[in-house]
Amino acid sequence: MNKPMKTSEDIRKSFISFFESKGHKKYPSSSLIPENDKSILFTNAGMVQFKRVFQGEISNKDKRAISIQKCMRAGGKHNDLENVGFTARHHTFFEMLGNFSFGDYFKKEAIQFAWEYLTQVISLDKNKLYVSVYKDDHDAYEIWNKDIGIEKERIFLMGEKDNFWSMGDTGPCGPCSEIFIDRGKEHGCENSSCSVGCDCDRFLEIWNLVFMEFDRQPNGEMLKLPKQSIDTGMGLERLLSILNNADSNYDTDLFLPIINFISSLSGISYKPGTEASPCFRVIADHSRATLFLLYENVIPSNEGSGYVLRRIIRRALRYGGKLGFEEPFFYKVIEKAAEVSSAFYPEIKSSIKNSMQLVKEEEIKFQDTLNRGLPYLYKKIENHSDAPIKGHDIFVLSDTYGIPTDLTDEILREHEITYDIEEYNQAMENQKKMSREATKGGKIPTGIISDTSLINQSEFLGYTHDKAKAKITAIIDDKGNQHTVSGKGTFYITLDNTVLYGESGGQVGDTGIIKYSNKTINVLNTQKESGIFLHLVELEGNEEIQVNDTCEVAYDGERRSSIARNHSATHLLHASLRNILGDHVKQAGSLVEEKRVRFDFTHHTALSEREILDIEKQVNREILANKQIKTDILSLDEAISSGATALFDEKYQDKVRVVTMGDFSKELCGGTHVTQTGDIGLVKILAETSVSAGVRRIEATSGLNIIELLQDSEKTLEALRDLLKATKGNESEKVSQLLDETKKQKKEIEKLKEQLASGSSQNNEIIKKVNDIDVIIKRSEFKDTGLLRKNIDTIKENYPKSISLVYYGDEERIVLLCGVTDNLTSQYQAGKLIKAASSYISGNGGGRADFAQGGGTDITKLDELIANFPEKFL
Repeated sequence: MNKPMKTSEDIRKSFISFFESKGHKKYPSSSLIPENDKSILFTNAGMVQFKRVFQGEISNKDKRAISIQKCMRAGGKHNDLENVGFTARHHTFFEMLGNFSFGDYFKKEAIQFAWEYLTQVISLDKNKLYVSVYKDDHDAYEIWNKDIGIEKERIFLMGEKDNFWSMGDTGPCGPCSEIFIDRGKEHGCENSSCSVGCDCDRFLEIWNLVFMEFDRQPNGEMLKLPKQSIDTGMGLERLLSILNNADSNYDTDLFLPIINFISSLSGISYKPGTEASPCFRVIADHSRATLFLLYENVIPSNEGSGYVLRRIIRRALRYGGKLGFEEPFFYKVIEKAAEVSSAFYPEIKSSIKNSMQLVKEEEIKFQDTLNRGLPYLYKKIENHSDAPIKGHDIFVLSDTYGIPTDLTDEILREHEITYDIEEYNQAMENQKKMSREATKGGKIPTGIISDTSLINQSEFLGYTHDKAKAKITAIIDDKGNQHTVSGKGTFYITLDNTVLYGESGGQVGDTGIIKYSNKTINVLNTQKESGIFLHLVELEGNEEIQVNDTCEVAYDGERRSSIARNHSATHLLHASLRNILGDHVKQAGSLVEEKRVRFDFTHHTALSEREILDIEKQVNREILANKQIKTDILSLDEAISSGATALFDEKYQDKVRVVTMGDFSKELCGGTHVTQTGDIGLVKILAETSVSAGVRRIEATSGLNIIELLQDSEKTLEALRDLLKATKGNESEKVSQLLDETKKQKKEIEKLKEQLASGSSQNNEIIKKVNDIDVIIKRSEFKDTGLLRKNIDTIKENYPKSISLVYYGDEERIVLLCGVTDNLTSQYQAGKLIKAASSYISGNGGGRADFAQGGGTDITKLDELIANFPEKFL
């Protein structure tokens, strides 16, 4: 018997070592964002990276594999977010230990491996272990009972809900067998029937062995997988707590250092079971999830994985508020989480500074949101009767104040208050309807083809040909498929093959021409739908086209060349951004057009002028080097292994195009490109702006577009020379002269205004004595409060024991300023005087004892105010 494991590192090492001894190949954890799979939001199990292997779409050279997979369960089918912090076992981010068989061993070996590891390697007491099997899985039952020797009393038959595993609504699935450990009565509930399956912490599930046999289809049909396979999963956090006999997963080396750090920041001790303990747990758990999602370049946003990340961060901040945090703190906890995690995941360190900055910005923004919205919510709670709060009020909180509904739900639950969910849903639906109406039109609609199975896919020849013979396979108008069309109008035409690129991957569609029967029609745009290229054509009125007509299709060569230059330039820009800013830079969107390129990328701060210049120089050096641009067709796995950059949210086929530009750039890309970097000509960055938190945008252009840009700039400069009476080369000198003259004139104007404002005459200044105090009342010709203030200061200098009132009035408002010299402020306060005077003319004001300002709108009382100041207002 081996010595029990006590640390997370011990468990990781023992698991890998054991399964490597059983012929398993160790695979690194895949990304938290599933590559090439949009059916799930996050990687939620170890088998996700092997999904296509299980489905038989691709083969795997290794028949046995193991991994320690980073997982997230905070969205979709597997969503533990609301439980996190309030149970001993639930997490958003966790690590899953798993072993896999791809058509090699099946149930017997999987069960034997699991039993050997648990009882012999990490020395769990076999008498405390129980198992469950799917009610119809007689094979698994027999293996546990007869081969392993577990008594029937410790084998439990369960239904589909508990013992039939699936990754999502569709995909690989099958019956499973779970292994539990009895932690003793002290961890149980008071229910006399407490046993495997109870919700208490006595019988804890350790390991789930999934026997992959089926592939669930969107219609619910269960197809047999090509090969029977094994997928197992065991949570590292849970196993660690069991081996340390800890009451919860949080009382282990994965969480305690983070919790202790939170305690030191807050000044509150962490004690399990207290009212504050869930707050510590939520923050600790969410710090790990935030850390790893940010490393994967997920950016807080209002949709998809970015929305889930924002919810996680904001939930942590809310519980931070319960611990008394009023200033940004969570970004500091992220740094501590990185320190704890970097022993096994050293790559985490590379992005920690960017992650901390992003989180701090998110904290500041959310605090502003709470400051605006929570008073509204708490007012509704304060005025709450027995009836539910109106759903419209909750909608206003979300729509107007930006308070997330899940946060509102949580606050209302704490106060045991409900709201009208139907009214809320109706308000949300009304908003969506208005949004849909507002965004109608503008782009070629998707879903043009009602049934894509009726039309054969088009063969694209445009990588190597500029024109091609083709046959019309379908004609589509607003009434649907047509056999023949004529007359004036626009239609969609599909061809059996084409050279026109269909809009995809950020690159716009080609324009061109289709020739047939000595006639030519223009192609206005090209899109691609389910492998079918849709050509939007315009008929002038004297043409007739019909299905099965033969034709010749050609693209607009000049436009295509400009687009290709811009697309190749985008690849160079992407590579340069990563070189200069860091590996955290990832593509977040792009638009490649004829005249420009727009490239969105992950980065938390604006680029400096120096960085932009460095990027431009680096890109243009690559262009001047005139390197070959090579295109290879590889399997997806080969492409990724070769170091090619792929987009996480892009759906790739088994075979992909890899575009390589020397040793500088290598990306998966289906777009059109030039053949040498020198063909790009030149790249110029036009703008760098913010898209959203953590996402920046570069706009650039290339090739002949830069000639047009230079020509336009020259025209603008020539027009400026005419205005400035300048010659070529001395424009800056002329502008400097004009600015100097303007500064001098401004100073002279300010001086004249001061002289006018300080000048005295019978018409604009009243001087009188009140109780042996000089009272000076002065009307100003200028509304400038700075000048009015200078008037007060001048009066104080000239009248060392005085009360002064300077005012300006027009048809709408009166502005009042009052000054009291320091030797009188014990008797007379300017703030009180101005408040009373302002109120008299239907206004308000206030200030210090020696100076105050105010005003009002009742100009009919101005003369009476002047005549009675200050006596009437003392």
